[in-house]
Order: sequence, then C-alpha cells, then structure tokens
Amino acid sequence: MRLVYLLSIFVVLLVSVVIPSPVTAQEPITKAAAWTLPTLAGTDTLRLEGYRPVVRFDLIIPPGWQPSSFSRTGQLVLDYRISELAIAGGATLTVRLNGEAVSFIAFKEAGATVALDRNAGSLSFDLPTALLQIGRNTLQLAAFLPLEEDEDCIVPNHPARWLEIESDSRINLSLEPTEGPLNLSDFPAQFEIIGTLEGTQITFVIPEEPDDQELNALSAVAFAMAREMSTQPAWSVTTATDFDTAETAGPVVLIGAAGQNPHVDSLAPAEGEAGWLRLARADWSASEPVLAIGGVDGQAVLRAAKALLDPLAVLQMAGEIATVDELPTVEPDPLPEVFSLADLGYDDRTARGLGEQSLIYAFDVPFAWAPRDGRLELNFVHSAIVDPQIATLTVFMNGRYVTDIRLDVPETASNSIETTIPQSLLRPGRNFLRLTFNFSTPIQLCEGGPPAEPWATVRPDSALSLPHGNRGGRLTLDDFPYLLSSEVDLADLAIVLPAQRTTEDLTAALDLVRVWGGSDSEVAPRWMAAEEVNEEETRRSHLIILGDFPRQPALQDLNPHLPLPFNTPSGELWSSYGIRIPTNRPDLGTVQALRSPWAENRAILVVAGVNPKGYDRALRLLTEPQLQAALDGQLAVVAGDDEVQALEIYTRTIPDLGTVPAVGAADRSLRGLFGSDSPWPAIILVAAALVIFAAVSTIGLRWYGRRQAAQSGGH
Repeated sequence: MRLVYLLSIFVVLLVSVVIPSPVTAQEPITKAAAWTLPTLAGTDTLRLEGYRPVVRFDLIIPPGWQPSSFSRTGQLVLDYRISELAIAGGATLTVRLNGEAVSFIAFKEAGATVALDRNAGSLSFDLPTALLQIGRNTLQLAAFLPLEEDEDCIVPNHPARWLEIESDSRINLSLEPTEGPLNLSDFPAQFEIIGTLEGTQITFVIPEEPDDQELNALSAVAFAMAREMSTQPAWSVTTATDFDTAETAGPVVLIGAAGQNPHVDSLAPAEGEAGWLRLARADWSASEPVLAIGGVDGQAVLRAAKALLDPLAVLQMAGEIATVDELPTVEPDPLPEVFSLADLGYDDRTARGLGEQSLIYAFDVPFAWAPRDGRLELNFVHSAIVDPQIATLTVFMNGRYVTDIRLDVPETASNSIETTIPQSLLRPGRNFLRLTFNFSTPIQLCEGGPPAEPWATVRPDSALSLPHGNRGGRLTLDDFPYLLSSEVDLADLAIVLPAQRTTEDLTAALDLVRVWGGSDSEVAPRWMAAEEVNEEETRRSHLIILGDFPRQPALQDLNPHLPLPFNTPSGELWSSYGIRIPTNRPDLGTVQALRSPWAENRAILVVAGVNPKGYDRALRLLTEPQLQAALDGQLAVVAGDDEVQALEIYTRTIPDLGTVPAVGAADRSLRGLFGSDSPWPAIILVAAALVIFAAVSTIGLRWYGRRQAAQSGGH
C-alpha cells in the first residue's frame, strides 16, 4: 500500500514538471486619459467660419509614455452645431492627425460616408495610434461650408457659413509607461500633464527648515518648468515630514541637501559630493516622473537647480542622473539703445495668406529708462501677388497706430522704410511691435483664387533705436508681469516672503514665479525672508513684497511711502488718492506699484492684504489670467463677496511726480505730499512757504534800508 502512495506522488510530480502550469502575464500600468476641448484649444466653444475654415490644436504625449499596446486606436468625440444652410449646401468635415487624413464626414446624404442631415449632434472618430508620436501631435479639423444658393462663393464670409465644436468634445486615449530609464535631457517635457488638468498636480517637497539656497532652488526649477511647459498644472509645496507617498496624484520634485530630505537621500547617487539631479520612477509614484535635486549643501543644490535654466546644459544631461560641479554665471547683457530684431532672437519671419496677417515682436524696456522718440528701420520683401491699390503694411506699437505703408511695388523688391515711434507709445517693461500686412485682393471665386498665396518676409536686420534718459519710466499695473523689467532681466528681482512663512506662502510665491516663467525671461526671481531685507538689497533689487500687513515687516518700513498706506496699528487700509475703499467688505487686498524710496531707478510691487484672506485675493488678481485684465493704474483694491465667490476690483491712476526733476525728489522727501488726493496739504504748504518768504523778504528789505540810511548819515 505504501508503494502505491509513493508511486502516486511520483506520478503527480512528474506530470507537474512535464506539463507547464499557466502563467498570468502582468499587464503594464495603463493610464486612461481624456483631453477636453478647453484643454486642447483653450476655449469652451470652437467656431469655424468661412468657406474653407481650418483649425489646429496640439495633443502632447510626454516622454516616458506611449499609446497602450492593448489599444490600436484612440477616439475623437466631437459635439457639434452647424448652420442648416451649410448642411443644405453639402458641408463636410475632414479630420487629419499629424498631416494624415483619418476621417471624413458629410452632413448630407448624397455620397456621404455617414448621413447626418441634422444641425446638431455628436460625431466619433477613431485615431490610429500608429500615427501618434511622443511629444507634440497636431490634430486638424478642416471644414467645407458651401451654401446651396451661393455656389460660386461670391460672399466668402457669409454669416451662414459656420460650424461650432462644443466644450464636451474630447480625445480619449490609453497610455502606458515606456520601457527603460527616463532622460534628463527631455526635461521638463516629462512633467506635461496627461489629459485634463483637473485632479493632477505637481508636488514640490522641500526640507522642514529650508535655507535660502534651497528656497532659491525651488524657485529656479519651477521657473524652468513654467518657461518650457505647454500645460499649466496646479502645483503645491509641502515638507518632507508632511509628504505622503500614498496620496501622490502626479509628478513630484524633491529638493534638499544631504541629510535634509530623506526622500532625496533615497535617490542620491552612490558617490560624489557635487550638486546632482536624478529623474526616475519611484515605486510609489505610479509611473509618474520624480525629479530629485540634491547636493552636499544648499549651494550645491542651488547650482544643480540652476543648470535646468540653461538649455545647453540640459541637452548634455544624457541619462537619468547628472552631476553639476561648476556652473558659469550667465547674466543677460543690458539692452542697447540700438538693437536689431536678430538681437532679440528673431530670424526671418514671413506673413502669408489673404487678409490681415500679423507679425508680433516683443522687447523689454528697463524701468530705469525714460525713452524719447524712437526710430524703426524696417527691411522686408514681399511677393508680386498683391493688389497695389489695396495691399498695405500697418505698424502698431503696444496696440496703438504708428503709420501705414502702401505695398505698391509689384515685385519681390527689397523694401526699406523708416518711421518715428513716439515716446508716448513706449513704456517700461514688455513692449510689442506689431506689423500687420493686409493682403486683400479683388473679389475672386473661392475655388479659384490666386495661383499662390501672397507673402511678405521681414528681415532680422531691421532695427529699433530707442534713445533715453535715466529718470525712469512710468509704472502701470496693466503691464504686469513686465513692469519690473531690469537692465539685466530678472537678476535684479527679489520676492520678499512673509515672516513665519508657511507652505501655502511658498505655493503662492511659486504661482508668481510661474507668471514670470511665461514671460520669456531667462533668470528666476530670487527669494528672501522678510527679516533679511536690508539696505544693500533695497538698493540692488526691484522688490515684490508679499504678505498680509501683520506678517510683513518690510511693509511696515515701506508704509509711509505707499500710495495707499495701512493704518497702523489696526492694519486697515487708509483712504488716499481718492480710491474707493468698500466699508462693507472687511477682508481687503491691495496691489500697488511704486518707485523705490530707497534707490533710484528701482521699483516695488506690493501684493498685500489687511489679513490672510485679503492677501489671497490680491494674489489672485496677479495669478489668474481672467483677473489680470482688470489691472490698471498704479494701485488696486480687491474686495470680495463670500456668498457669490466674486471679486470687486477698484483701480486708480495716481500722479507720477518721480519723473519730474527736483519736484520728484522733494515729493519723496515729503512722503508724497504733492501726490495726495486732496490739494489742501500742498496748498497749505505752498502758502506757508510764501508767507515765510514774504516775512523774510520784508525783514531783509527793512534791514537793508536801515543799513543804507545809517551809511548815508555817516557821510
């Protein structure tokens, strides 16, 4: 019997060895993503108008991700509305992905792929994943909107030629991580958010007590991201102690010197004491990228973070780990009085197509400048396919008209023109030169048209001449974020953090860094604590002072010079310059721009509040694009209604006596007396000065008369 049992066990073991057991393959992590129309096109409703309208928008697949191997297609869903007259005329829609046609739809039965014959509905298209590529993908919607009673298209812009794509339209796509390590040279493309921005954020993890270098490293890496990324995800700052890996909902950036942040230490290279960077997927990150920035001390950490601001240095970071021993100090050269478009980084640029076609050039005028009338020398060529009776070039500076030029040379001849730019059109900070070519032609059939599109090319040797003095320009909040432009870009800009700062304060400062990162600047703003503001810093830098009044010592020192001061010790705003201060809104914020009272040609931007809620409202005014449009003048007061979650914004333009020699200096010494909203203080002061002058003159004349009389009597 025992032999039978042993034989049975032997047979079972033999079968288990000979017959392989089934193995379940582990599927890679997949991520179902949905890009909505507002994310793709930046608008809730996309309207195509005209005879053959075309729109394009980008779909970005970050490096480190690829279309899922379990799905051969993605899906494009379009919720639409279309003109009934366009349907009757035979309207169609073609979808192209990266230049390849992927679908065609006709809105009428005859010869249609799909018969719709209704003016609203939903369309669904397959997007072959074989056409998708890592990085930027271009999706194009090309409509054809003929009208039944207008076959020859005599009216190309007939109001019935329209097709609207609604906000619920979206792209659905499944992605999975790519194999192999991530590459630092792709930074920061790996941090682009996949799909909509909702529910995903970038988390910055810093030491419990970061030093100044670690805080500036935080500013540098956030600035690098904001400057290069196409999407703008939410981000937050937390400490290493409070960071919970189990609740991570997106990419993570870890910052800290050796021994200061355990999350950084766990990813540190085995050897080396220099600053270092590492880009990897951690076990807890669900395949999201994790960037660790460390070093032997805070200075090494800052050096490693600043390397991300140098495109050439990033290109040299092959692989997932890079060390930074030395980093050359690079500061932008001061802007000369005469500079070409090539000096601004522009090459040949061509405007092409019928109608108005614009080229826009941006340049910064330092705050220290007081520009006089400038000169524009414009060199360009244009095609022969223009109507000399209609085609023109219009020059605008900062949205205001400068001059018109007739394009009446019917050949591709070189054109060189000069025009004056009035000083009233120039401003400190960011300026925009816009060249608008009008290539309108005589009425032609839509199907026919010219054999080729008209064009004009502006050469980079075109030049601007901006002679100036050094009294400084006029600050205006509507020029934010460029109003603090410096001779050396942002190297002279410092953000002053509140005292007893919190991670919420650091997140708010990062939101401002994001704004400057989107302004084509090259240097990240420095950060400093309120307690560290000293005479050297106030003379060296433009300042952005953040915080509610009780927590910001720098505000208390600056208060006598503010256009709208705080009433100490209550901390409430003190009415000045005739600006309205709502009495029924207790939590007020304020944004104020003023000349530095401590240094010539330096400016200060105050973002403050009477309490934390008012401070938060002032920050929203600068960091939310839809609110920035309300900025105007030199100061603003922000109130709110907690019930409807709406902001009330009051702005004011104030006298700018700082540009007037002698008077400006006297006004600063008298703490803005001449600029007061009430004329009586200045009137009383002038009257008192006249009385004193009259009294002194009377006494002097009497003394002189007595002296003359005494001398006459002596003779």
